[in-house]
Amino acid sequence: MALAAGDAGTDVPVRRSGIPEQFLAYAERAEVLAGLGLTPVGVAGRIAASLAVRKQRPHGRAATSGQGEN
Repeated sequence: MALAAGDAGTDVPVRRSGIPEQFLAYAERAEVLAGLGLTPVGVAGRIAASLAVRKQRPHGRAATSGQGEN
C-alpha cells in the first residue's frame, strides 16, 4: 500500500510495524506482541509521537533524511 501511495505521488507518511522475519522465543501471542511493542497502547503511542513531530514541521510535512533538518 505504501508503494502504491508513493507511485501515485501522494505525500502521506507511512510507518511500518510488524513481526520481524526471524526466530522469536516461544511465548503466548500476547507476550510476543507486547515484546515487539505491537499492543494497542504501543501502536497508538507511536502514532501519536509521529503526529506530534509532524505538527512541528513546516506545512505539516515530515523532513526527509538529510534535507530540511536543523
